[in-house]
Amino acid sequence: MVGPDGAGTARRIRRRLEHGGAEAREAREADGDRLAEDEPLLAMLGAASIRSRIATGPEAGTPW
Repeated sequence: MVGPDGAGTARRIRRRLEHGGAEAREAREADGDRLAEDEPLLAMLGAASIRSRIATGPEAGTPW
């Protein structure tokens, strides 16, 4: 059970996420993917890591 202070905090967080989410998405779309543009290999390695995939070599794309 959440008390009155927790409920108010949850409402504020929810509102901020709803409004901030749109702004953050617009900023990402306007900026593009800077890492992919500036450091494409690093971006590829990071993406593979997040997906638990092998990034390079003959096994690239397969789960590790």
